[in-house]
Amino acid sequence: MGINNIRLSPSLLAALYPDSLVLEKIQENQFPAPTVYRYLGNHLRKISFLVHYSDAVFLPDDQLEFLGRMLSPCHLGIADVSVLNTAGNPVEILELSRQLRPETLFICGIDPASLGIQDQLKPFTVTTLLGISMLLLPSLNRINQETTEARQYKKQLWLCLQKLFSL
Repeated sequence: MGINNIRLSPSLLAALYPDSLVLEKIQENQFPAPTVYRYLGNHLRKISFLVHYSDAVFLPDDQLEFLGRMLSPCHLGIADVSVLNTAGNPVEILELSRQLRPETLFICGIDPASLGIQDQLKPFTVTTLLGISMLLLPSLNRINQETTEARQYKKQLWLCLQKLFSL
């Protein structure tokens, strides 16, 4: 055995270098587990809706009904999409992309910066980021009214839906 081929046991190494070979214990909360996003729907067509309703688990019944009516002309239903409420569980776009892999994302009444989206999104304009077609909308509450403004929103939304789903 030559000087360059000396083999030392782990216990002997630890005894020789007690201060320089220290293994730190990793605390359980040092690396928190990523948030698992809960959502309404089955996400069958990889379409996600982000909403913000502090008074509902996902969204109020009247808004769920409106969403169903909005999806119907597109030959879609609630099972085809996922609805995530950011009020109870903040969403980060990169984590959402990793977990759900949406192909289409509707951002309803939420500031895109709060999701970690730095690019400027324009309302009612389909924008592709991270391989996801994104559409920034007013809240479903504002669209689901019988006002002149809401009728204009519905017209703009319909044009976007036609473009997104080739209707």
